[in-house]
Order: sequence, then structure tokens, then C-alpha cells
Amino acid sequence: MWFGMVIYILFFLPGVVWASEEGTIPFRFVCFQVLNFSLFAIALFYLLRKKLPLFLKQKQQDFLEYRRKAKQLEQEHQQACLSLEQEIETLVKKQEKTQENVKKALEDLKMELKDQEKEWLDNFKKRTNQELKRQEIKQLENLKTRLLSKVMEQTKVQLEEKIKADSLDQLNYQGMRKWEGI
Repeated sequence: MWFGMVIYILFFLPGVVWASEEGTIPFRFVCFQVLNFSLFAIALFYLLRKKLPLFLKQKQQDFLEYRRKAKQLEQEHQQACLSLEQEIETLVKKQEKTQENVKKALEDLKMELKDQEKEWLDNFKKRTNQELKRQEIKQLENLKTRLLSKVMEQTKVQLEEKIKADSLDQLNYQGMRKWEGI
């Protein structure tokens, strides 16, 4: 039916238009306008009937595919977001634990330093006491040595005097014996 109408418009109508060219609006102009409109209507009908549903169906499938991908990406991003939030929570907990561990380590270090200082002071006191005892013993030995040397000197002097006195007594005794023997 459409084909018959197209043939009529293309072949017979121009002849009729050419035969009657007497009005104010040329019949040929009207025929070409009708022909143009008919071609436009046929093309539009063809596109709407055949191509447009396929195009719309393809667009609908593309839209559904994009929507499915968007949902999938949204779920992936939500999972990633949840995992990042969990990581943030664990990092915050670790930071809190780290701060607590640092405080505890500082307290332990203070205690250890106090213990070391106390031990160092005790050792210093012991060494000082030992050194004082050594010095005391050394001074006592020096004093003893001086006393002994003085005693020895006095004893030597006394012995020498005694020896002299004994030798004098002996000489006197010998002299007296000699005098007596004579």
C-alpha cells in the first residue's frame, strides 16, 4: 500500500501538476510539498516502527547494565568503606594501646632509673666506706709503724745503754778482779 502511494506520488502526480498550472499556487509546489511530507512520514514511521524499538531496547539494556554495575560498585565501595572503617578503628585502638604502652614504659623506666640510682648510691656508699676503712687501716698501720719504730729506737737506746752499762760493769768487775788478783 505504501509502495503504491509512493509510485503514484512520484510518477503520476507530477504529470497532473504540469497539466494544470493555472491557479495562484502552483500545483507542482503543492505536490512537492506533499511528496516531501509523505517521504518524511514514511521515514518517520519506518524509524519508529523498526529501528526505534531496537534502539530503545538496546538503551534499556545498557541502562540496566549500567545500573547493575553501579549497584555492584556501590556494594564494593561500601565493603571497602566498612573495611577502612574497621582498619581505622583498629588503628585507633592500636594508638590508644601504644599511648598506654608508652606511659607504662615511661613509668617502668622511671622505676628502673630510681632502682639504678638507689643501687648506685648503695654501691657508692659501700665503696666509700671500704675506702674509709682502708685509709683508717693504713693510718693505723702508719701509726703502729711509727710507734714501733719509736719503741724500737727507745729499746735500742736502752739496750745500748744496758750493754754499755753491762760492759762497764763487766769491765769494772774485770778490773776489780785484776786488782784483786794482784
